[in-house]
Amino acid sequence: MAHKIVLVGAGQLGSRHLQGLARSARALDIDVVDPSAASLDVAIARFAEVADASSNVAATFLNEIPAGKDYEAAVIATSSGPRAAVARELLARCGVGAIVFEKVLFTRIEDYASVGELLASKKVPAWVNCPRRMYPLYKELKPLLGGPVRVAQQGGMWGLGCNAVHFADLAAYLSGETRFTWDASGLDCQIHESSRKGYIEFSGTLTARSAGGTEVALHARADSAAPPVLNILGERASAVIDEIYASGTVRRAENGWKPEALEVRLPYQSELSHLFLERILAEGRCELPDYEASALLHTGMLDALLGHLRKCGRSVESCPIT
Repeated sequence: MAHKIVLVGAGQLGSRHLQGLARSARALDIDVVDPSAASLDVAIARFAEVADASSNVAATFLNEIPAGKDYEAAVIATSSGPRAAVARELLARCGVGAIVFEKVLFTRIEDYASVGELLASKKVPAWVNCPRRMYPLYKELKPLLGGPVRVAQQGGMWGLGCNAVHFADLAAYLSGETRFTWDASGLDCQIHESSRKGYIEFSGTLTARSAGGTEVALHARADSAAPPVLNILGERASAVIDEIYASGTVRRAENGWKPEALEVRLPYQSELSHLFLERILAEGRCELPDYEASALLHTGMLDALLGHLRKCGRSVESCPIT
């Protein structure tokens, strides 16, 4: 019998999740939900690119969350603004065995605790899609580094706000640290419109540091299209990685810090979603960060960004990044 799955949000990223789920070796019956007919059309086309008549994955496309259905797992891939409301509606209308949320989780800090309490009350385990933990590249780097880790990314306008939590989570994964203190004092007061309507972006420098000495340093230069470069430094090894152009160098103390070529291949979301789903279905866990740990990273970051927006003269209760 096919596993019942629901995917809420069928836009650009949600449709890639759908392509990934369509690669599952397990039989899946997926309800794909989005109020936008245009988004559903994108999802239908992308599903057809992957699934064929012999596929054991079926998809039904809906414009609202159905009532009274039970799902073994859900993926909520809407933008961040409505995501908390979507999660509440899904859990009120349906039985759900587990949830994977897209990031940035929510735009309002109070939603993290209230959604967390709702998940706990219904005993629904949840994870957040910060997938660098799943990349072979970072799995191979982790045992080489040693000690407190510094993760630094800099470039032009590469999406510092919407991507900051990815690199904080990478630092948490590489170091084992979970709590960070954030500093937004290096950000510019020039607030930029995001490519996604209704959302914003930041330029300048955003940093975070753990009590154990692990650091995150993120810099985006306004009015620059320079691609970002990632630097990772540990006690026993360092790496320079260009994720966009898939190149990198690693230096290891045991090799006299001589530069060695690093194989850089970052899987697409359409190559990952079936992997986390199959593990959740089989083992009740996956490699993504759990909701509680990711919420801790998110809220620290959002608190710093909200403080920065207020310092720059904006009266805000939410931080519209996605």
